[in-house]
Amino acid sequence: MLNRNPDENNISKARLGQLVRRYWLVVLTVFVAGTLAMYAILPIFFTDLYESTTELLVRVGRENADTPPTVQHGEVVSQGVRMADINSEVQILSSRVLVETVVDRLGPDAFKSVLAKPDSWIGYPKYYVKVVMRELKSDYRDFLIAIGLQKRLTPREDAILRVADGIKVEPIRDSDILTLKVRMPSPQLCLDVSNILLEDYLRRRRLSLENILRTWVDDPSVALFYDGNALAGNVAAQEVTLINAKNEAVSLFFDLESHLPIKKSYKWRDPVDRDRNVEEEIYDNYKPVQGIMTPYSFTRYYNGDMQTQRFLNSIHYNEGVDEAMFDPNSGYNPNKPAKKH
Repeated sequence: MLNRNPDENNISKARLGQLVRRYWLVVLTVFVAGTLAMYAILPIFFTDLYESTTELLVRVGRENADTPPTVQHGEVVSQGVRMADINSEVQILSSRVLVETVVDRLGPDAFKSVLAKPDSWIGYPKYYVKVVMRELKSDYRDFLIAIGLQKRLTPREDAILRVADGIKVEPIRDSDILTLKVRMPSPQLCLDVSNILLEDYLRRRRLSLENILRTWVDDPSVALFYDGNALAGNVAAQEVTLINAKNEAVSLFFDLESHLPIKKSYKWRDPVDRDRNVEEEIYDNYKPVQGIMTPYSFTRYYNGDMQTQRFLNSIHYNEGVDEAMFDPNSGYNPNKPAKKH
């Protein structure tokens, strides 16, 4: 049996100092070369990203309620908004519908990553390496599509996935504030995506059917006009138009027999091209759920084109929802029952 000295493979501090003094030039050369190599290689495989951050205060109730002084002074505040309401706003703000709106307004070409040619000859080696790497990635993607492991995406679908990956919405702990972070390849694109996303989100929230029926009808500054009989799709209805103090008009169409809302329509002008856009929502297939008449079919139109359509199978009111469902780091298991509150 071979015996080894336990200190045979150990090195003393004195010996380590001798090695450093002897080979310091080699160590320094390797360190500098590695740092420069990483600096040159990483930009080839990774695209520069810019991030914008926006904070939103979640308020449930009247849209013209005063903002708390603590929020005006930049302090974090909690007004007692339920966590379920905050989680709902998180899901709405990061929904695919809003992402599609961003892509349609900016166009798919705005999200293409274009390599800019360098200003001096020093940057050309890195530039051509990036071009070659992109070609290799494109050929590899075509290979995966050819063998059926990946689906070929249209430019619009590819842009939607890029935007969805670059958007992150999360609540600030112990507050009623949401943080919206947007990462894009250019700072201007970052701002454009954030502005359009927030603009569309706030408009839909402000002009939602729930907000109109709960707050507009009780607001003395809102004017109501009965427009008589009209058609909501192919269904006869009665039309009522509401106009608030900001001159925003929303038309509601009610079924002649049940008097349930079956359509909502409103117009708004694009601040960039000044074109007028029309958004319509159709509510159909009403069924009683826990004593509440509920539409099981929802269709949204944007300038006459169908944008979204949903068919619901089951609906339950006032049921507890596990907050872990909205936390990507919680390890939520859908097979386990929700916690009761």
